[in-house]
Amino acid sequence: MTLRAWPILLAFATMFLATPASAAPSPTYQARAQQLLRILAAPGNETDFFAPLFLDAVPVDQWRATAADLRAQHGKPVALGAVRTESATAGQVEIRYERATVGFTLVVAPQPPARVIGLHIVGARTRDDSLDKVMTDLAALPGQSAIAIARLTNAGPQLVRARNAMMQMATGSSFKLYILAELARATAAGERRWSDVIPLGPKSFSGRLMRWPDAAPMTLHSLATAMIAESDNSAADTLLLALGRDRVDAMVTASGHADPGRTLPLLTTAEAFALKMPAAADLRAGRVFRSVLVPIVAMPLSLVGALAIMAAFGFTINLLTLLAIVLAVGIVVDDAIVVVENVERHVREDKTPFEAALLGARELVGPVISMTITLAAVYAP
Repeated sequence: MTLRAWPILLAFATMFLATPASAAPSPTYQARAQQLLRILAAPGNETDFFAPLFLDAVPVDQWRATAADLRAQHGKPVALGAVRTESATAGQVEIRYERATVGFTLVVAPQPPARVIGLHIVGARTRDDSLDKVMTDLAALPGQSAIAIARLTNAGPQLVRARNAMMQMATGSSFKLYILAELARATAAGERRWSDVIPLGPKSFSGRLMRWPDAAPMTLHSLATAMIAESDNSAADTLLLALGRDRVDAMVTASGHADPGRTLPLLTTAEAFALKMPAAADLRAGRVFRSVLVPIVAMPLSLVGALAIMAAFGFTINLLTLLAIVLAVGIVVDDAIVVVENVERHVREDKTPFEAALLGARELVGPVISMTITLAAVYAP
């Protein structure tokens, strides 16, 4: 996809925790927060920290894998940050890693020994991060990389950062940003609200929503989150169809695409996957359009031939001659379709187009002539 200003709405995730409550954390809650730091740093003592209810939903192995992923992303946990409570048993805890600060919602049981019954990752704030560092990291990636970051305004996109912005690359899931941009425009204009509920549309390959019930009610916010945070294809297709293809296609141009004609119309992911299937090989190669062209050319030629013969024999345009013209056109077009399909069959059998045309026509010349003579004999009286 060739870009002048790729509408990437790159948001640096900033973690916003709840406003501190007036009461300080209880000693029990503070102790569990300190223990969270230790079990995030190294596996062990999970059964003492988590309640059986939590471990039934999240087994120890799954928890350890999650903790290992956090260490791989952000480095080792080094200190306990702010601890804020909303009640005696619930609040937010910040854990400072080497490269980021990660926020958790921590809920402990009200009864002793106050084991943890709820733990949710709120978000992460990368330490000393900046757009320049992001661009440097992208430039250090192996292979080729291209990106353009633009601020969308009423006067058009304003380029913020760019790297190889004109390089043509595979679209992938980046088209979902156009859907998000149109959704953001529609909500800002008051045409839609993030809380609007629509039914989950046609299912597509991959994604959590593929396993959800058909037509399940979902808010636009939930669909947008699934589309961007999880790259869920069913959410993307639902939003594309709900917003309207024409509006999303218009956003491609409005957001600064250098050559929208090479991208439009945007397909749903289900349509894109179908286009990649072996059964669509003819469509991808353009052979289907060439096949359609043959009957389109045959129709006016047959009309011209029929009118010329009528004029030569002195016939006028009346009900009978119009019926004869319809019959003649039908015969010619039907024969053309049969011949084209036979030629396409030989092409799929790895023959050259010229060889397929000769062989396909030779195989059907007898049946075509016989059928034409039969129909002429039936309608001649």
